[in-house]
Amino acid sequence: DNEETPRRMLEVSTFELHLGKLAWKPETGENYDYKIARQRFHHVNADIYERAKQRQLEKILYVVGNDFFNFDNIAPTTTAGTPQDSDLRWIKLFNVGTQMFIEAIDMYATLAPVEVIVIPGNHDRMTDFYAQAQLMAWYRNTENVTVSDDYRTRKYIEYGKNLIGFTHGDKEGKRIYHLMPDEMPTAWGRTKHREFHVGHWHSEKTVEPNGVIVRTLASLTGTDAWHFEKGFVSATKKAQSFLWDREDGLQEIWHTNLPQ
Repeated sequence: DNEETPRRMLEVSTFELHLGKLAWKPETGENYDYKIARQRFHHVNADIYERAKQRQLEKILYVVGNDFFNFDNIAPTTTAGTPQDSDLRWIKLFNVGTQMFIEAIDMYATLAPVEVIVIPGNHDRMTDFYAQAQLMAWYRNTENVTVSDDYRTRKYIEYGKNLIGFTHGDKEGKRIYHLMPDEMPTAWGRTKHREFHVGHWHSEKTVEPNGVIVRTLASLTGTDAWHFEKGFVSATKKAQSFLWDREDGLQEIWHTNLPQ
């Protein structure tokens, strides 16, 4: 690498934190609340930051959303109205969550220019929009932080020969395997390395149909009573970050596992 001209982008995401979720160990096998969620968030970002300090980066792509917030209404329910076990009032949920974003973005901005995109989840569709508006206003005059004003639920980032799609993953079904060339035909023609990164399923999976790698990323959240009763208890809790070379595509996947 020519260290004087960085040509790599670090993609950072803390998917599926479900801030505000409440779980009690005698009922679910583990405790989880907003303080534990915040500790996990800071653990992940501190780990990524220490690794990123060792690299020459052209930019950092910071991905916000994907059920970062566990509920979306004055009553603690998802966007669709499903009740949630929660330990936060709705105003505090928003204030705590956006402060966490700002702390992380400020930290990464000391390393390289940061681009922020927001991918709304099915738990927090409205709150993600409010968080996006808050971050757009907060960083409007910050030279090395850009917050996307794209409000679509499915977004694309073109970086050199890479085309990366982002969506929560609960709506498209198998159509996701065909969407990229249809929605981004000119960028498809310019690029060689193409992936979709999705959340929602709280477990890691990679498939590669039709020239697009579709990665379902792992989750950081705890197990609540509903998931325990359904038997959704065995997924590995971790975050995944991606180091992209402008020409040569994905170079590294950084796994940040939670401390035991």
